[in-house]
Amino acid sequence: MRTETVKEIISAHASLFQTMECSEERWIILADLPLGNHHLGLDTEGRWVTEGDGKLEEIESDCGFETMIKFVESSFEELVLFILHSLESQGLPASIAQSFPFDEFLCYAALRGQYWAECVSKWVKSGYPINYEIALALGGGSRESKSFQDYKKKRFHQIVDFVGCDKNA
Repeated sequence: MRTETVKEIISAHASLFQTMECSEERWIILADLPLGNHHLGLDTEGRWVTEGDGKLEEIESDCGFETMIKFVESSFEELVLFILHSLESQGLPASIAQSFPFDEFLCYAALRGQYWAECVSKWVKSGYPINYEIALALGGGSRESKSFQDYKKKRFHQIVDFVGCDKNA
């Protein structure tokens, strides 16, 4: 059985989408965001967007991620549940949540300063799966940072364990 793409799912729910007042862009509001008068949504191309002051921004832009930065202060479970509930409240399937750029969001937050990097570290320590980009961002973008070196060491051990080699060889 073939899995529908986000764009196909959105196309099937086209009647839920509205046109912005000041443009021809069509999108659906999923939820209000904690930062002032901003909203989280999806456009008809399946891109996650934020809206504020009548303007849509792709979420993967600095403006888009910035409107969501407060979520890093809570747990990653809270953000996932927020997104799932937002989709459900509009009658959209939860499978769309898979397209949310969680890793990119954490990279953005980790590079915003020490406070935000500490919040991202809490996500990782509580079980959020770290990847190369997040590890690099937590190290301030430096491959020489202690946190990045710790990640590389742990990753190496995971690979060796997977292969079944002797770590001391």
